[in-house]
Amino acid sequence: MNMDSGVCHVWCVPLAPGDQIAASVWSVLSPQEQVRAGRFHHPEDRVAYGVAHALLRLSLGQAIGPPHAEALQFRVGAFGKPALQGPGPQFNLSHCRSMVCVAVCAQGAVGVDVEPIDRGEAMDMVAVARDVFTPAEQAQLVACGPGPARSATFMRLWTLKEAVVKASGAGLSHDLQSFGIALHEDTPSLWHRSSLSGPWQPQAGVGLRQWLCEGHVLALAHVGCERPVVQTCVMNLAQVAGWAEVVRNGSMLHRSALRQSNIQPS
Repeated sequence: MNMDSGVCHVWCVPLAPGDQIAASVWSVLSPQEQVRAGRFHHPEDRVAYGVAHALLRLSLGQAIGPPHAEALQFRVGAFGKPALQGPGPQFNLSHCRSMVCVAVCAQGAVGVDVEPIDRGEAMDMVAVARDVFTPAEQAQLVACGPGPARSATFMRLWTLKEAVVKASGAGLSHDLQSFGIALHEDTPSLWHRSSLSGPWQPQAGVGLRQWLCEGHVLALAHVGCERPVVQTCVMNLAQVAGWAEVVRNGSMLHRSALRQSNIQPS
């Protein structure tokens, strides 16, 4: 895996009703993650959570090597954003019932979000925008007129703002109207102001990327790299299960070798 500082690796897995978590994927999860996955009432939520966290462990394990994926330890920041215990890549994950995605980069905080591109059609987008969008963002939305174009614009803005908040690590304490997104044909841009009455200025030091994948809109924010390169890998559940099986077999061989050498695994 190319872990250059300006490269973000994103894994995406589309999901469908009736999908199940393979035994090999389940085995990658920690006991705590298995318990949490089992608490979801809806099977789609359980599958999305389980696949997302297994994919995170698999991708991080590939990036840093041993310890094996299931042995990775995490800590949680002040506002709930997870990070590896000790040094290692930066990461973030997002999932809805129909897709999961994981982003990993060598350095610089990263945030990622994924949603169905047509999700906005089921809500009063203009009313929601009044609460969370800046006046300029609301103007972008209204200019689209009713219909699919407005829904796509709403979801583009929404996922980009979510990605920025997740990259910041500030969680719900981050005021969504304290920064703005300007949509362009090529790359979206981030704007901020130091006070409610202050002028809007471009936000330096944060790169935004956005793209479509199988009926979903994905957004990524990368702190410290204004032009991140995104390398995307779209996998199906069978491929994730195969990846997990290889990791599980490697872990079992590793432990067997340690036992034969009378070495206790850490």
